[in-house]
Order: sequence, then structure tokens, then C-alpha cells
Amino acid sequence: MGPLTSGAQLKDVVAGMERLEAEGKRIAGEPGRLGDRGFFVSPGLFEIQGEGKAVHSHEVFGPVASILPYSDNPAAIVARGNGGLVCSLYSEDAAWLEQAVMGVAPWHGRIFLGHPKIELSPGPGTVLPQLVHGGPGRAGGGEELGGRRALSFYLQRVALEGSRPVIAGLTKGSSA
Repeated sequence: MGPLTSGAQLKDVVAGMERLEAEGKRIAGEPGRLGDRGFFVSPGLFEIQGEGKAVHSHEVFGPVASILPYSDNPAAIVARGNGGLVCSLYSEDAAWLEQAVMGVAPWHGRIFLGHPKIELSPGPGTVLPQLVHGGPGRAGGGEELGGRRALSFYLQRVALEGSRPVIAGLTKGSSA
């Protein structure tokens, strides 16, 4: 695991981990900053008790994962927060998955559907530059990373109106 990007992010991540630990227990990872140089923290895994207010109120934007049991409709759960980069859904119940996907899609850049044969999937953290965006809030990982869609950042579109022969002459050899 590499360093965080800045002292401010380090402070935010350490504070976020403390909030998570106050609502549950740390299963893995060391508290606080690692070492005297750079902005390193130990990856943390937390088991959250209760409603998980700390999880839903502020994303800990660092190497942190939380485990929470839910019985609510997934859309209601996701609406507690501001969405994110990836939502993972695990079920073999097709009707439940359909309902869950439709409910959480507006809140995420990507939805990972878990499969019993996990090797059939690239996994929830895979960068997919063909996406329009990574997700709401501070989530990234979309078209800004490259690929054909990234070219739109460097192009200006224009609509041409006129006679067909003139427009055909102007756009000859282009993909217009």
C-alpha cells in the first residue's frame, strides 16, 4: 500500500478510522500514522455495530473497509450517504439483484455484482476508463483516465447547418 497524497488526507483518514472504531471494532490494521516520513497508514478493516452513521456520513478516502450487516432495501441504505465509486452486491436471487441495482445505480459510478465463481470477474476495484465518471463525490476512475472517451476533454464539438455538398466537403476524411 502506498502513501496517502497529503498531510491533510492523512489527518482525514486517521480521524475517519477513529470514528469507525468508535462505532464498532477494528479487525485489522494499526491505528494512526505509520512511521515518521511520508503519509502512510495501515490498511484498516472495521466491523460496525448499529446503523453505521460514521460509514454513511463521511467516506474515509483511504485504505479502509467496513463490514456492516443490513436488512433494509439497498437503495434506502445507500441513500444514507452520498454514494461512491463502487457498490458491491452479492446474491444469487435475480429478483433481489434487479431491485437493488435499480435502487443504487443513481448513487454509484459502478456496481459490482458478486458471483460464486469470483474468478469470472475482474473485481470491484478494476479501473474502467470507458465509464463516464467514477462516481459521485470524491470518487474518480472514469473517462479522465484515458481511452477514446477521454479525447472529448480535448475536443470542441460544433453543429454545422447548410447544404449537404458544402458540409460533405468540410467534413471529408473526418468521422463527422
